[in-house]
This record gives sequence, structure tokens and C-alpha cells, in this order.
Amino acid sequence: GHITLEPGVFVVVDGDFSVIGPTVEGEGVTIVMAGNNAGALSFSLGAKFNASAPTSGKFKDLLVVSRSSGNLGGVSFASAEGNMKGLIYTPNAPFATQYSKSVKASKIIAKSVSVTSGTLDVTGFTPPNEAPATGDGQPTPTM
Repeated sequence: GHITLEPGVFVVVDGDFSVIGPTVEGEGVTIVMAGNNAGALSFSLGAKFNASAPTSGKFKDLLVVSRSSGNLGGVSFASAEGNMKGLIYTPNAPFATQYSKSVKASKIIAKSVSVTSGTLDVTGFTPPNEAPATGDGQPTPTM
């Protein structure tokens, strides 16, 4: 199957957003996992999540915002793929990939990040000991 999310904010209160199999895509999308018992955002068994955050407005650059906490919440990919442009913000729960061929994200803020077999490519990440590149591709010297 194929699911297209129209631009906007999608709020899931006290529950999970679980995709098993189909492709979910959308541009200008923010998914909010909210409530006192915010659930997990999970993709599994061949699912694909191809989405980008809004480029302007109140939710600019926010793709996923999760209030979930503990090891049962957060964002996960299990035998699934993702190509996500925008911030994935789940500070009190994990971001995990398991047996996923390719998961790409711009930025991730999570309680923990784990990869079990497969590839996680975070394009907006600069390691703490490496300075951002200058316009010529060379690291900016630090003092």
C-alpha cells in the first residue's frame, strides 16, 4: 500500500503510530506523539517512511516530536526503510533501527540511538571533536 500525508501536523494522543508494510510519505509534515502516555512511532516489515518537515512556520524543521518516555516509546525501524528530512526529537525515549537496510535522517535528538544490522545515515551530524566544514569543504580551525 501507499499512504500520502498532506502537509500539516498529525497528533497522536496516548497511542502508537505503527506502520507495517506500506510506504508512508509526505512533504511539510510534523508528527507529534503526545499525551500522558505518549506512544511509539514505529515502521516495520518492509514499511518505508519518506517525509520532510515544514520549511516555514511554527513547526519549521520539526518532523517528529515525541513526548514518549522509556524503552517502549520513541521512534523505531525494524526491517523497514526511512528517508527523513527534519529534526526527530524524542529526548526521553530511544531511536532504534533493527535489520533495516537504509535509514536516513537529517538530525536526531534521542535518549539513545541504536543500530542493529543495517545503516543509519545522519546527514546533519557533526561529531563533537570535529569542527564544521568551511565553504571549501575543509574543517574550520578551532582554538
